[in-house]
Order: sequence, then C-alpha cells, then structure tokens
Amino acid sequence: IQWETAYSDKYEISVSQDAKNWETIIDQDNGQGNMEVFDVLSNARHIKLECLSRVTEWGHSLYEFEVFVRFLDWYR
Repeated sequence: IQWETAYSDKYEISVSQDAKNWETIIDQDNGQGNMEVFDVLSNARHIKLECLSRVTEWGHSLYEFEVFVRFLDWYR
C-alpha cells in the first residue's frame, strides 16, 4: 500500500473466493503510512481494504494498492 498524507493507521485487508464470505489476513492497528508491504500466502479471487481509523481530518487516501501473484513450484 502506498499511502498519501491522509493514511489509515488502523485497517484490515481481507480475501474471499466468492465476495460474500471474507477472511481477514491483515489486521493493522499501528499503520505508519508511506509504503506498507505484507507478504501473505493466500488463494483468493477477491481482496478488500477496509480503512477503520484515519490520522488526518481529510479521510483515507492512497496512491496504490498492489497485489502480486507469486507462483510456487509446489502450486503448479
């Protein structure tokens, strides 16, 4: 996540196969803004970021939310 100045210090990242049943994979209670990177092993079709607490009066703002797929030899 590449945050703007108005970042979230508390947020959750969840994944789902059907966009109905969600599993929280990141529960961040002390976000620091700027660039935050997580290495997670998950097999999901959907991903969502839920911002729960902001550090500025301007709400929640980010430049990028990137998800990368890494194929592992055992997965093939």
